[in-house]
Amino acid sequence: MKRLCLLFAVAAGLAANPAGAAHLVVSDFTGIGPGVNTPWTLTSELDPHLDFYGWVRGAGAIGSANVTNAFGFYVSATATQSTLAEAISQNEYIACSLSPQPGYTLDLNGVQMTFGIQRLSYHAPRRYAVFTSVGGFAKGQQLYTSAAFTSGNYNDTELSFFSRRLAMTT
Repeated sequence: MKRLCLLFAVAAGLAANPAGAAHLVVSDFTGIGPGVNTPWTLTSELDPHLDFYGWVRGAGAIGSANVTNAFGFYVSATATQSTLAEAISQNEYIACSLSPQPGYTLDLNGVQMTFGIQRLSYHAPRRYAVFTSVGGFAKGQQLYTSAAFTSGNYNDTELSFFSRRLAMTT
């Protein structure tokens, strides 16, 4: 069975929604320590023709038991700003996987993807990137890279983009 893995180089939450259509998947991070209880598979909406395998962390993303009702995690950062290539090589990411059920196609070309982040620390990541198993997990293969956040920005922020290069069948 083929799975589509969406890798978020430091992000949290996903909803894919083509114009006028129902959500394909909306993760529900309600609970105590979703970031340490992986894979986190709770959803509030899931297309009946999809299998969702939940959210996991890369080895460089450390789950935070102190964060509730959000997929809380942190990375071991230095005083200097790291690069996307360093985040990838140090496995500082969270990811989710989903696949179409047998006989169905998952075509996310042109689908709007939305995720929310909230930085909780001055040294929290300031940029976020999204990759897929279809496109690859190397620098230059990202579907989306956010603008840089200022160090003091702790606002709840929704980021959104339209996907490309994302089609698979089982």
